[in-house]
Amino acid sequence: MTDLGAALSSELTRIIECPYPASLSNLAGLLTRADTHAVRACIQDRPRCAVSKLATIVYSALPLGAYTLRVLHRLCHAPEFRDELLLLEPQLLNHLLSKANSSQQDFEQYGQLCVLLLSRALPDAIPLPATAHTFFLNVFANATHNPKADTLKPVYCMLNGACRRLHSLLPSDMQRRFDSELCTILKSITAGNSTMLLLWICGIVLFAEHPGHMKGTQILHAGPEPPISTESLRQQWTTPSGQKLFGSLKDLYKTINLTCLNVIWILRGQVVEDDAIEGIRIASRVLQFIDRDVKDNWPKSEDKADSLFRRIPAKILGSGATPPVVFETLSFYAVLAGSKSLPQEIVTQYESSISKAACTTDPDRVAEILSVSLPLFGPQIRDGAVENLLSDILEACASKPVSHQLAYLISLVDELTTATVTCGNLRTKILHALSSTSLQGKLSNFLAIMSENKIVGYCTHAASLHQHFISATIASLLTIALAAHPGESQLPFTFTAALVNKQRSLQLSTGHCQCVHSSDSSKPLSISFFQQASTPYTGQHRQDWSKRLHSELESQNTYQTEAIMRSVAQICGDLEARCNTVEEPLQREKEKSTAFEAEVSQLTQQAEELQAKLVDDVYHLQGLEKELEDANEEVRRLERENLEIVEEKESKCARLQEIEVSLDESNRNAREELLAAQESFSGKDLAFQSKILRLEEEIRSRHVAAEELCSTISQLKESQLKQEQDYYSLNKRYEHHQARLHETEEKLKCERTNSSCQVDEMARLEKQVSEYQVQLENRESELKDAIQQLRILQDSHQELERTSEQTMRSMAGKHAHDMEAATARADEDRKALNIQLQNVLQDCQREKDNHSKTQGDLQRSRALISLHESRIEELQGVCKKENDELDKLKTMCRTVLAQVGYPSQEPLAIRSASRSQQEIPEPRTMREPRSHRRRKSAITTQDGEPEAPRSTQGITNTAMENPANASFASSESYSSQSGGPTPKRSKPWSSFKVAAMQTPHMQKPIPISKSVSSKLSPVKRSALRQMSPNRRHTVGFAVAESEEEGGVIGILSPRKRRGSLNASEQADFNLDDEFLACTPLTPGFMAGTGKVPDEFDDDATTTEL
Repeated sequence: MTDLGAALSSELTRIIECPYPASLSNLAGLLTRADTHAVRACIQDRPRCAVSKLATIVYSALPLGAYTLRVLHRLCHAPEFRDELLLLEPQLLNHLLSKANSSQQDFEQYGQLCVLLLSRALPDAIPLPATAHTFFLNVFANATHNPKADTLKPVYCMLNGACRRLHSLLPSDMQRRFDSELCTILKSITAGNSTMLLLWICGIVLFAEHPGHMKGTQILHAGPEPPISTESLRQQWTTPSGQKLFGSLKDLYKTINLTCLNVIWILRGQVVEDDAIEGIRIASRVLQFIDRDVKDNWPKSEDKADSLFRRIPAKILGSGATPPVVFETLSFYAVLAGSKSLPQEIVTQYESSISKAACTTDPDRVAEILSVSLPLFGPQIRDGAVENLLSDILEACASKPVSHQLAYLISLVDELTTATVTCGNLRTKILHALSSTSLQGKLSNFLAIMSENKIVGYCTHAASLHQHFISATIASLLTIALAAHPGESQLPFTFTAALVNKQRSLQLSTGHCQCVHSSDSSKPLSISFFQQASTPYTGQHRQDWSKRLHSELESQNTYQTEAIMRSVAQICGDLEARCNTVEEPLQREKEKSTAFEAEVSQLTQQAEELQAKLVDDVYHLQGLEKELEDANEEVRRLERENLEIVEEKESKCARLQEIEVSLDESNRNAREELLAAQESFSGKDLAFQSKILRLEEEIRSRHVAAEELCSTISQLKESQLKQEQDYYSLNKRYEHHQARLHETEEKLKCERTNSSCQVDEMARLEKQVSEYQVQLENRESELKDAIQQLRILQDSHQELERTSEQTMRSMAGKHAHDMEAATARADEDRKALNIQLQNVLQDCQREKDNHSKTQGDLQRSRALISLHESRIEELQGVCKKENDELDKLKTMCRTVLAQVGYPSQEPLAIRSASRSQQEIPEPRTMREPRSHRRRKSAITTQDGEPEAPRSTQGITNTAMENPANASFASSESYSSQSGGPTPKRSKPWSSFKVAAMQTPHMQKPIPISKSVSSKLSPVKRSALRQMSPNRRHTVGFAVAESEEEGGVIGILSPRKRRGSLNASEQADFNLDDEFLACTPLTPGFMAGTGKVPDEFDDDATTTEL
């Protein structure tokens, strides 16, 4: 490629310096093999006069050969040649456009050249021809008939160049048609799978909607951004295609997703470099039209977006793309992430790219990249990188780089100045770098070199750019010095004054810049063909005119030949005499005059330089004096600040140590996370590569089933929509029922007393829960059916693939062109189907997760329901049974006392005997005098005693099962002691049960009570004392008295209380008149024996028969 560039440059030099019109055939062959960058490199470093001469030669040769049009097309890739050509021949563009619009054949021949000429802004002196309107519509019509990336690219290039505002000049009906056709292409299936096609469409939409904002500057929103709404977006984007891309928040998220995916695809190296750079630039412009809040919330919208956002930095750093593509991608990522979310690795890569971009990046587009990226990367660029960048700029001013490097540096200096004014952090870093020792020395060298350089005759394009670059550098330094705030570093006054003087002298010397090629080109006079033999030899190449003339006239007769020879000889003699007498001395005098003028101009410039140097010295001396005064004041101020700094230093040292400790810990954590992320990334990368290879293999075998896949896709879309609707409805119903369940729980807590309503409500809720369970099971079965249907579709698709292999072999040679289109459509359908399948599987997984969560919530609800039901039943039973027991026991007590003949006012003399938990009998108490005591209506527990076990509370069933056994318990004891016979009964009595007497509700401190129902073993029963054999039936009562035992009312647990109630619920009294009539009661003593019973229950009233 280097040899080809050298050969091309040598051929261009030969053509330009040739005194006669040279042949362009060799140049055409070299241009066919050379690329665009080589052509630009050969043109951009040449003087403007040489480029102008080359344009004249090529334009003059257009009618001579068909290959000349190809030469013109290739040379127009150089912007300098294109501009000079249009300035020399303004009618050329109109002529080419008219030819392209004349017929389809001419459109194919001249269309690409016209697009190339219109892809850049025209020079100011060249207006846009009216024929460009028709040509633009023809190009767009061709794109709508065959929507591909190659057909839409010319439309974007023209809108990005000379036809930027052409869309707004179209009639309203044509604008509507243009927008509708563009929206149709955007909605087509091919637009979703072609990376560059979608990017070209996005670029066209941006130029159609907002052509005035596409000037390479980042769109900034003044003041607080208004909230994003669909209505505001519809007002901002009026065309159908614009609303399709930016019409709502969902569309914005989708556009960001597609843009990022396209950029990642471009980084894989599947696109030509120029198209890749332009595509990423379009993606960056798209993001600039999206608000910052939307871009910040996009990664949080879904997991795929967050994963995609995290993949972009890794793709940029490890893509292996060319430096211009990487530089453009860094600008795109900065617009996406914002200045506050840029990783340090990306910032480091940007620092490296901005220094290397001078050799690789196209100077025409670098201003747009820097205007967008510098304000975003500026606050995070390191001080060392800023110092290196400024050092490179100052070194470039001293050296003479090539033209494209100078153009890049000019754009860099201008944008750096703009970013310095708006970004305070970057300005502080630049001022700090300019104040450093290394750059102070380079600044002094820069001023010294400028003073020594003699600006004489800048004739080449590179020299003109170098002068412009020096002027831009001086202007940038002055702007930075003026923009410095009071608290920031300041440039010395002498340096600022010297920069002002140099800028003034540089502007004055610009007017003396002339092209020296003009005088050289005027030296060889225009000598006609027939004058060459009679004129003096000048050392230039000549032809033998006599031989050529003889060959042209040999066909003529002798007379004509002799007449022509005489005429030619006479003309030559006259010309020779004229040259000897007049023209030769005049020419020598003109040469002397030209030399004297050049010497005078040189001396004048030297005088001006000396005058400027004298003024600089005066200003420099004044500046030194002022700087000395400022330095003295600065020393005094620094002494005061030094004391303050020492105090602050001591306080900050401790803080610095803490920060270092935390920083070390953060670094360790960051390294661990980085290693984990790298491992996961390598695994995912291998998985993705294997998946890509597998998918590529599948693509080759799916080109026949395009129509079947389309129908399958439509069915899956319908089923997906239906499933989504069912899922949303089910989710809403579940939330509604869950809310009602919470309301029901609150009602249960607040309305415990209303037991019947609560029981009905809980029954209804349980029924609803069962219905929900049935609905969830039905939903799960529907999801299983949908999965089964997908499997059936996949099996049918595989069967279709197997059956279509033989047909594909037979039709492969016949339909090659159709197969390419079918392959593309199958690829698009496959991707869409895979995406939909993944969505369905994800929906199924989400449904399963929601189902499991719902089951867990239902189980917890059931547990709470059962707990509340048991609590309600317990409270109902407690309230009801306590009242019933109290009434029954009071009635029984009064009835029994009335039957035995004792007044109800005197209580029974009863004795309560308690046993310990280890069944150890206590010593018998002293017998009390026989007296009538009032019956206690409550059961008390002894204070300080442990709670009796469940088996010893209440009245057991065995103790009261048989009245006969209970009646003769004392007799058996007496017989065993005295050895007498056991009395017999003639007739057993019917059994009856006595309910345990409970404390009234009003005497209890809290509603929670302990159960008192338990069964006493036969050993623990209290036997009656010895009595007369004639006393056949004895009823004994043992009532626990709190006054005698010193106990307090015990608090019984709900569980034991429930047991007591259940036991008392089973107990009943079968007290009839006959039994009470034959059962006398002796208070405190048993049937005249004068003895008190040995054992009684400690916490309940016991009645034995």
